[in-house]
Amino acid sequence: MPSVNYISHLNNFFLKIPKDKRLKTTHISLYLALFYTWNNARFSKEFFINRNEIMQQSKIGSKGTYHKCITELSKWKYLKYTPSYNPQMGSTISMFYFGTCTEQVPNQHRTNNGTGSVQVSGPYIKNTKDNKQYKQRHNDFDSLKVENDKDYNEPL
Repeated sequence: MPSVNYISHLNNFFLKIPKDKRLKTTHISLYLALFYTWNNARFSKEFFINRNEIMQQSKIGSKGTYHKCITELSKWKYLKYTPSYNPQMGSTISMFYFGTCTEQVPNQHRTNNGTGSVQVSGPYIKNTKDNKQYKQRHNDFDSLKVENDKDYNEPL
């Protein structure tokens, strides 16, 4: 079984999203829920899924939408879906390996020591008035506290 690099695989998936006009938000959230489950299965060749759990993780509320999306992802070669038709046994999923990124990403440069790559989003932005306002807005946003939400207020 090939070794799966979690980050490379996800990066390659995200590179596919803008190129594949068929993908909708439900396909993406479903794929990410399945990828998460695949990771928990230690990237095994095949793994079983529970429809209700995957629907909950992907925030898909309709069985019809779920089946449509998983069937389309299978048809479009993002994964192989084998339904079980047995309520006692989960359906089987096989994820396709996207491998490591071999295509050159625009504006990608090597670091000085050659150990990794850095993606540059555009030219350097000078510290202008607009940039200061941008930073101020983000600082204001970061200083907001989420109240009444136990998950956000508990230390990690």
